[in-house]
Amino acid sequence: MKFAIIGTSSAAARHARAINHIRGSHVVAVCGSSKEHTDSFAKKYHITKSYTNVDRLYQNEKPDAVIIANIPSKHYSAIVKAAEYVKILIVEKPIVVTNKEVKLVKKLVKTKKCSISVVYQKRYSKTYRLLR
Repeated sequence: MKFAIIGTSSAAARHARAINHIRGSHVVAVCGSSKEHTDSFAKKYHITKSYTNVDRLYQNEKPDAVIIANIPSKHYSAIVKAAEYVKILIVEKPIVVTNKEVKLVKKLVKTKKCSISVVYQKRYSKTYRLLR
C-alpha cells in the first residue's frame, strides 16, 4: 500500500517509522510547508519524494492512503483536499477543530465514499485506562 503523509510533526514521524515496518507498505511522499524541513524529514525516514504543494503530491504519486498529521487548524482543509484523490484517510486527533467542520466532514465522507479514521493511540495505554 502506498501512503502519503501530510505534515512533518512528531506524529508524522511516528507514522513514517511504523509504515516502514509494514511489509508491502511504504510512504511514497511527504508534504510540508517548508521545503527545507520537508526534504530533511523525507531523508530521515527514507521517503523518496517531498512536496510543498499537496495537489502535485496527489497527482504525481497517487497514494492509496493518506495520513494527515499537520497542525489541527489545517486538518479540515487537508481532509477536503485528500478526499478528492484518496479513499482512505487517517487523521491525527483532533479530527477538526469546530462543530461545523465535523458536520461538513461527515457529509464529505458520505459524498466522496471515502473512509476516515482518527488516531487515538493513547486510548488503551495503562495510564489512560487507570484514569478512567
